[in-house]
Amino acid sequence: MAAAAANDALMLGPLGLVLSLLLALLAGAVWVGPALMAIGVIALEAFRDMRVDRFLAGDIWSSSVSVELITLPLFILMGRSCITRACRRTCSAGFRRGHGSSRGGSRM
Repeated sequence: MAAAAANDALMLGPLGLVLSLLLALLAGAVWVGPALMAIGVIALEAFRDMRVDRFLAGDIWSSSVSVELITLPLFILMGRSCITRACRRTCSAGFRRGHGSSRGGSRM
């Protein structure tokens, strides 16, 4: 019983430190994602014998160059360029021509 109580007391130190750092970061208006990432890096460096920079750089790079993060800004840019070049009128006229006589029609 005494060993279990000692083990519980040892876990309260790191847990208290991690929770207090998390609350301090969130109270300091740091976004949730960067706050959790900072807490994870600090906890791994402090409480484990692990070099975080070795694997963290690869994980961050692989998640930041995903296909979704590349195509979304290009899609927004394409839509914006269509609006500014009056391509919208041409596209909507073609849509009315093709779907205007169908059941329900086009309300453009």
